[in-house]
Amino acid sequence: MNDLFSNAVASIELGVLDFELAGNDAKRGLSATRNLYAGVLLLLKERLRRLDPTLISAQVEPKLDGGQVIWRGKGKNTADYQDLESRWKSLGLAGFDWGRLSSLRKVRNNVEHLYHAGTEAMLRQAVADTFLLVTELLRDHLGETPAQVFSEEAWEVLLHEATTQHALVVACRQSRSTVVGVPQPMSAIWDGLQCDDCGSELMRVKGGTTYPDVHLVCDACGAEPSTTEILSAALRDEYHFEWYQAVKDGEVDPLGACPECGKETYLISEDQCMLCLESRPYQRCIRCDEQLGLDEQDNSGLCGYCLHMAR
Repeated sequence: MNDLFSNAVASIELGVLDFELAGNDAKRGLSATRNLYAGVLLLLKERLRRLDPTLISAQVEPKLDGGQVIWRGKGKNTADYQDLESRWKSLGLAGFDWGRLSSLRKVRNNVEHLYHAGTEAMLRQAVADTFLLVTELLRDHLGETPAQVFSEEAWEVLLHEATTQHALVVACRQSRSTVVGVPQPMSAIWDGLQCDDCGSELMRVKGGTTYPDVHLVCDACGAEPSTTEILSAALRDEYHFEWYQAVKDGEVDPLGACPECGKETYLISEDQCMLCLESRPYQRCIRCDEQLGLDEQDNSGLCGYCLHMAR
């Protein structure tokens, strides 16, 4: 195995060892999540390295080589999370769950910055997420057999925790499936809802039956977040790559402020708010019949030009 791949495997195995020894040890819990997350990022870099070593550099620059323009890495820094996602998607590489990696990243960040040792459930989710991500990367992208890559002890822990976590997640998803009125564009987000406090998928319905007026509780950290706030955050997370591309390319943000409830949950492609389910109160200008955007909804039915002319 090359150094990058070996480091990835070693990092994940160290993370598993730290998980087993964590208990109430804050340093072990932190080390576990750091190593698991770092190991997955290294496997992503290895996938790109096998395509072209330049792809793992944080910065690239053009050079002339025999009259041909080639790209070479600049500096010693390697690609970060955002670089990896952007390059992965621009290359058209399919079959990787970036949402789950975002969940693992959130658990790592929360353990590091907020919860110190974290809860047992948070660490177990990190191990389970790692199992699913590395299985996908090794099997589908690197042509490796996971059970042959890791030590027998580490692989058994990964497999056991993934199986246990899956059963808990299924139970929580079943509780959310009883809620009625979830709009179709939100169905996948609702099905995979995560706690905004700790990143866990163990979000259970504690009360209520109609979307979005339900009471949720996280079985991992015990938080009972505002449903409105957690759905707003989940929607932004779902469209964060499209938002990133829109900012970079000067295009329209996929989400806007709803003219009815004021939340940044108005999905432009659906022309509807994903929280209050309302659409634009003014569809067309009452004077010239032009389409009215979200930023023109406070003009009493006039477009910007007609409002200016009416003054």
